[in-house]
Formats: sequence, C-alpha cells, structure tokens
Amino acid sequence: MLLPLEHLLQKGVDDSRIHHLGLLNILGCHAVFFMIPTWVLVDLSTFLNVIAFSILNLISPLSYSVANATKRIMVITVSLIMLSNPVTSTNCWA
Repeated sequence: MLLPLEHLLQKGVDDSRIHHLGLLNILGCHAVFFMIPTWVLVDLSTFLNVIAFSILNLISPLSYSVANATKRIMVITVSLIMLSNPVTSTNCWA
C-alpha cells in the first residue's frame, strides 16, 4: 500500500519542493504509526502465553483444565447474551 502512495506522492515532489528523503521519512513515520496496533496485539498474545505457562507451573494440570473450561463457558455465555443469538436445543446439547 505504501509503494503506490509513495509513487503518487513522488510525482508531486517537484511541485512541493519536498526532498525524496524527507518524503521517505514521512512515509516511514506513518508506517510505524499504523503498525503499532499489530505490535501491541502480538506482544499481548506473547505476554498471555507467558502468564498461562506461569500459572500452569503454580497449579495442577487438572485445576488449569477446569479453569480453562470454565473460561470457555463464560465466553460463550457472555457472547450469547451480548449478541442475542438464538439458541436451539441442538446448540444446548452440543
């Protein structure tokens, strides 16, 4: 996405008197700004994995499995309540 933008902006470089390195600097700053959410999500998932292994070290695997199943049930219940999805009897038994 940045290469076409850079090409279009570079055509106007002569008119606006922006140096090509200055343009590269501006586009680089914008790229960093747009990549910050991705970096946060990747680092957050890594952090959550470290926490999960630390907790698994502290408690028994059975307790961790029960807590994980409880978490899944809560996520499903909250999503059903918030999204107001219709629940059939087949969904309940599954």
